[in-house]
Amino acid sequence: MRKNLLLFMVLLAFVLGCTAACGNPGGGVSSTSQPVSASARDRTVDLADAVETAGKRIQGAYTTADRLKIYETIPDLAGDAAGIVRGDVLEVSYFHIGTVAYTKMDLEVTESLYGDFVPGDTISVYKSGGYIPMADYLPDIQERFPEITDQEVAGTVVDVSNEGDPHPAAGQDLVVFLYTSENEPEPLTDMYGIIGDYAGQFTQGADGQFARHIAQIPAQSTEGGPVQYSLESEEPLDRTGLTGADGVFTYDALKTEIQAALQ
Repeated sequence: MRKNLLLFMVLLAFVLGCTAACGNPGGGVSSTSQPVSASARDRTVDLADAVETAGKRIQGAYTTADRLKIYETIPDLAGDAAGIVRGDVLEVSYFHIGTVAYTKMDLEVTESLYGDFVPGDTISVYKSGGYIPMADYLPDIQERFPEITDQEVAGTVVDVSNEGDPHPAAGQDLVVFLYTSENEPEPLTDMYGIIGDYAGQFTQGADGQFARHIAQIPAQSTEGGPVQYSLESEEPLDRTGLTGADGVFTYDALKTEIQAALQ
């Protein structure tokens, strides 16, 4: 199975003085599609050093990525997946490896569409982006900005946004295309990754339909000059007419496409 690789180009927007972390709204109402199996297993991973955000200043960082493979259709995603499940988000936490921020979601499987899963299994799934202490994200920050105090560094957490992909929230109903992580550093080896990162995650919205995140990277540049990125919110994406995996699906329609792709 081929894994989608990310080469991150980090662009920071510092907002010193910003107050404590915001919560993440849930998306839609989940419903269990299959009865919980008596053979359900707990495959979740405990983090030794989860990042704490309570009482911290939050600064924003935006990342964009060059990808080795673009997943344009459901068959593209299914072809590289080691597993496909529908699940409810039970818990969300954040961790980092070196200077790279990650999010861990614990999911309860409500329906197994492909792979070694049964309803009631709980699994840990990771994705790029999340919260990371400033001291770990930018170890040389005080060399670059001497006016920043030790207290400010210790009290600040960076919210790393992966191309605007919203952080998940407990209670969300997701369909995720998974890959295994045997060749990754710990603790990733004990979790599942998402194919194409956010490209392989479909989240139920308030209307009950499922859609994946589509990056909208606003940019302006002058001839010969650097590209300037904005972290400000854009207008909601109009998905009218979008096809392939960028469309909006009822669960039954998404499931039908997945099943057809696996035949």
